[in-house]
Parts: sequence; structure tokens; C-alpha cells
Amino acid sequence: MQVREAKHTDTRVIADLYQALNGEHSAILPQIFSKVGRESIEWHVFSIFGNANSVILVAEDEEIVGFAHVTFEQVRNNPMFVDRSYAWVHNLFVREDKRRQGVGRALMEGAERWGSARGASSMELTVWEANEDALRFYESLGFGTLNRHLIKQQDRGAKQH
Repeated sequence: MQVREAKHTDTRVIADLYQALNGEHSAILPQIFSKVGRESIEWHVFSIFGNANSVILVAEDEEIVGFAHVTFEQVRNNPMFVDRSYAWVHNLFVREDKRRQGVGRALMEGAERWGSARGASSMELTVWEANEDALRFYESLGFGTLNRHLIKQQDRGAKQH
């Protein structure tokens, strides 16, 4: 298996994988994720290609079986934070029939190399609490909780004052 930077010619396959990711997210968190049409997904993929601080890495095993969308981020000149640079993993997805075969790990290793080459001192990501498989996977790679994003649903039947 090979991990490489995606090319524009990979857009169709990446969009297929993004659509599967969107389907999984909208199934486990329908209150957060809407199902997105193909055109919107392809537009999103094209926008990633246009960002110099962003990459889509693909894992190939005769065909593309997974991807990772990663950006290089910097915190600079903010008096409340220490200056730092990090790689942010926005999305990671592996085809269901290729999971638990090292594809996700290889993509994350590629993301780490990509970020390190740009000066990132850490890798960060968000994972949904309801996605227990992803939580276990990232924890197995050494990721730990940095902060928690909390939500409280509003009772829509309550009177507004």
C-alpha cells in the first residue's frame, strides 16, 4: 500500500469516499450532519486542492481505498496563546472493506510526515463521541483529549421570553 498526495484526477474517487463518510456521519449524528449532494462534495474537494496549506492524502492498494484531509495551522501573535504550528486532520476515511488492515494508520503516519515537513509540532483532530470506533483508533495512535465541546439541545416546545 502506498500513501501519496492526491491529484485533481483523483477527485471522483475522493468524492465517492467523502460521500460514504457523510453517510456514516449523518447516520450516527443526524442532528448535526445533513446528507450532502455529489456536486457539493466535489466542490469541497476542489476547494481543498486550491489551498496551499492543505492536502488530501490517499491510500492506494491498486485503487484508492482511503483518504485524509490535513491542513497546516499556526497560532501567532495572540497574547493569550503560545505561538505554535500544528497539523489538523479534518477528515480521515477508509473504505469499510479495507478497515483494520493498517490503512488508517498509514494515512495518519503520512499526515504526521506532511505536517512535520512544514514545521508542525503536533497533530490535532476532532472526533465525535458517538463514533466509538474512531475514538478507539485515535487513542491507539496516542491521541488524547485536549478539550471537550459540549452541547445542550434546546427544548423547542419551551416558550421564548
